[in-house]
Amino acid sequence: MLGNSIRILATDLENANSIARVIKDNHNLLGVESIHIYEGKTPEYNHAPGKDPVYRNSVLLNINRKSLLKSTIQPFETTVKKQLTTDLLNGLSNQNVVIDFSSPNIAKPFHFGHLKSTILGNFLANLNKFVGNKVTKLNYIGDWGTQYGLLSLGLSTFGEGITFDDSGNKSLLRQLVDVYVQANERGSQDEAFFAEAKRLSLMMEKDPNQISQWQHIRDLSLNELIKSYSTIGIEFDTFEFESEYSRTTSDIINRLKEHKFVRQLDDGVIVADIDKNYRMLEIPVQRSDGASLYLTRDVAAAISRKEKYNFDRMLYVVGLDQDRHFYCLKEIIKYLGYDWHQSLKHVGIGKVAGMSTRSGEFVLLSDIIEETTRQYIEFTKKTPTSKVKSEEDIEIVGSQLALSALFVSDMRNYRTKNYQFGWTAVMNPGDRSGINLQTTYARLSSLIRKASESNIKPAFGDELDIDALCCVDSSILLSNLNELDTALYASYWQMDSSPLVNYALKLCKSINRARRSEMLKVIDEPDLAKSRTRLALFGLAHDQLKFIIEMIGLKPLDRV
Repeated sequence: MLGNSIRILATDLENANSIARVIKDNHNLLGVESIHIYEGKTPEYNHAPGKDPVYRNSVLLNINRKSLLKSTIQPFETTVKKQLTTDLLNGLSNQNVVIDFSSPNIAKPFHFGHLKSTILGNFLANLNKFVGNKVTKLNYIGDWGTQYGLLSLGLSTFGEGITFDDSGNKSLLRQLVDVYVQANERGSQDEAFFAEAKRLSLMMEKDPNQISQWQHIRDLSLNELIKSYSTIGIEFDTFEFESEYSRTTSDIINRLKEHKFVRQLDDGVIVADIDKNYRMLEIPVQRSDGASLYLTRDVAAAISRKEKYNFDRMLYVVGLDQDRHFYCLKEIIKYLGYDWHQSLKHVGIGKVAGMSTRSGEFVLLSDIIEETTRQYIEFTKKTPTSKVKSEEDIEIVGSQLALSALFVSDMRNYRTKNYQFGWTAVMNPGDRSGINLQTTYARLSSLIRKASESNIKPAFGDELDIDALCCVDSSILLSNLNELDTALYASYWQMDSSPLVNYALKLCKSINRARRSEMLKVIDEPDLAKSRTRLALFGLAHDQLKFIIEMIGLKPLDRV
């Protein structure tokens, strides 16, 4: 940026004209007074009258700083509506979106990998609601199949003394995990044990005792899971269970047989031949004993949801390694004659390494949250500048700081990235942390409170003083505040939290630089017009941060 001018380099004249057209359509938002296009026919510079040298094939914008300030610094409700009317977000039509996320199994540990799906799915739900979509947040609980057989056999073999009582020293979920881990290890080494587990899974529909035990475990496990979700502040619109679709898969198999899309192998297994990238995949759709498989239960679930919700899109937020599964799911639905198969979207996520104990067991999410919360409560108590004094408030703030650290340490990464979980990274309150988001927001909240106590009110419109924001730090902050719609757009179309989260972290950096600047004082500034203009700038930054923190799925902290 050169004074009141901005130079944009272009690859060629056509590119320069294209840039100019976009800017012209948004000139009121950008505060642009005039646009000049320069075509370079020689390697030398072109010169605009009275301006600095301009590279060939470029666009020169003359900026009206007063207009730019008035356009940028507005009450946040106005600026958010403005974000929705920009070229980036303007074309989004309201849709009916179902988001299937978290989806743990009752017999397996609820670990950090589930948190990744849970917080991303919740973020996508918040973002879709923001752009005007109708959203259903759905949690599909795995409660069927061989895994239950292993748990059932494990309970009879290793579960002596387990009463499924919440009053015990261990939670129900911990008890089930301990039993399942032992049974799974035994099953991997003992073929007879594993065969018996498969037999028990088949008996679920026929044995009243098995059905009763399964129902009891499922209900109590769900209550335990809801407690875990409550701890991280996430709610679902509906819970579904895999078992609900176990009896409807036979109709799907019969329809596939009628259309000759499946065949039976010599061992009795029924398979579908599915072409993927010119390679034929032999995909089992029914076991040799007639039992349903996870894939066919997923097909039944998708058909049922389409009938119930009539969705425009259904997002599955689950591991990237499930790519083949969802490809086959869509192909089978297409085989069945449904034209909406392309509306099913697999939002693949990477793996988090470093989440196992030495014995190979997953570290439970509840343990991670408990330990992180404990450390941040101590952090809050020992911070001499902390504004939080009562024990109750320290508990609340410590808990939210812990969640902020955990959420942002994951959500700043692109969703498909595999990475190593590390306590050092999570506990580091540096510029790239969720702690930085909360402390920056809290400091802005403190500034706004002090300004109110001093009877300083933010300026808007013609009251804005252009000379109040004449330093580099204010220009950088103003520029960053205009990038929110770009970050929202990227997160929406990439179905990923990292563009918005990294925008927030960059915004925090520019906020803190501006807040420390001697040229941007608010409280100690003798010129009231300048003070009010700067307060409006910081107020907008405060409201943007609040909006993003809530979009992430956290509660903004006014004091830390």
